[in-house]
Amino acid sequence: MAEPEPPIEFEGDLLNLYSALISAYSANVLHAAEARLAQMRLSLAVPLVAVSLQNANPERLESLPDELREGLGEIAAIRRDEYDAWAYVGRLSLLVYFTTLFDTFLQDTVEFLLCAHPGAIGDSDVPFAKVLKAISRAEILNVAVKAKVKEVGFLSFAERLHWLHKRFGLQVPLPDEVRTALLHYSEVRNIIVHDQGYFDICLTGHGTVALRRRPCPRHPTPVTGNDVGDAKRTFAWTASAVAEAVIVQILKQEPPEALKGILGVLRSLDA
Repeated sequence: MAEPEPPIEFEGDLLNLYSALISAYSANVLHAAEARLAQMRLSLAVPLVAVSLQNANPERLESLPDELREGLGEIAAIRRDEYDAWAYVGRLSLLVYFTTLFDTFLQDTVEFLLCAHPGAIGDSDVPFAKVLKAISRAEILNVAVKAKVKEVGFLSFAERLHWLHKRFGLQVPLPDEVRTALLHYSEVRNIIVHDQGYFDICLTGHGTVALRRRPCPRHPTPVTGNDVGDAKRTFAWTASAVAEAVIVQILKQEPPEALKGILGVLRSLDA
């Protein structure tokens, strides 16, 4: 196994540092979009290959190279229920991943701004033992920043944007449909992560415990391909708006041309 590469530390002016965070988010989103594209292609290719093989001339199949014939045989062996389960789990995984990427970017933004303006931390419960062990003021501040970032991370996306507004005066203009979609897909993400059971548990009018089977146990959380695309577009657009607001309103600068290009890509991602 290859040795892991040593961590790379960036140090410099705030605009360059924040640009690195934006670039990382953009790269991750595009990476996830490639994964989604591959899933979409496979979701079309698998049934096409399966149907084609049913009507294929056996002699022609035998003339194919062994590796190709073996690969086609593996695709043909996929049962319909297996294909359905793969497609369902794939859609859920992608929606969760796009949500997680935005969550990470928002937390990175909070941490970046707190490091740049430690006075905005406010009250922070830094364990006294860590204060005693700290060898510098920076180490204590880093502990306080991490604690505050963790605290803010329990807020919803809308609440975190409001927190940024209160602490830093950050104004992120979001259309109503984007705000609605942010709330919707973050709630869907939570359901996917925390509630994939077959049953709802409840009390009846007689005071007894009952299990109510969900309408479709195989798909407890209905998520379509369009939902995944809309979530990707919503989070990327919002991240671009947050990034531009931070640069202009807090860093008091204009995004350089290269960064404008990245923000433009995030704002224009299709479904």
